[in-house]
Amino acid sequence: MASRIANDPRIDPRIKRIFANLPETEYLGDVQSREQLLAEENTDAVRARIAGLATMHFLCDNEAVAPSKGLRITTETFTSSPDGNSIKIQFIRPDTPERLPCVYYIHGGGMQVMSCFDGMY
Repeated sequence: MASRIANDPRIDPRIKRIFANLPETEYLGDVQSREQLLAEENTDAVRARIAGLATMHFLCDNEAVAPSKGLRITTETFTSSPDGNSIKIQFIRPDTPERLPCVYYIHGGGMQVMSCFDGMY
């Protein structure tokens, strides 16, 4: 069965072309512990899948697919409080000193395998 992404009108057509032919993945449910999840994710098969995704993302990072001409892309790192975690925030804006409105975007899914720091973003 093809991915439901192909029929979702909310998704950018460029993303649809990339994901439309991927098979549906089955939700595997909750794990009993963090250790169990780490054990399941630290296998050669999972590392190979992640490397394949990284290759696909790299191929999507070009001006034809994701134009960046005229944009300034910067990354800031913040330390959360009180736990001290490092949090990276990516800022993408026109390369101008003008004060402009912004879109604050928090990705609500997929971040277990994708990131705003991947080329396909």
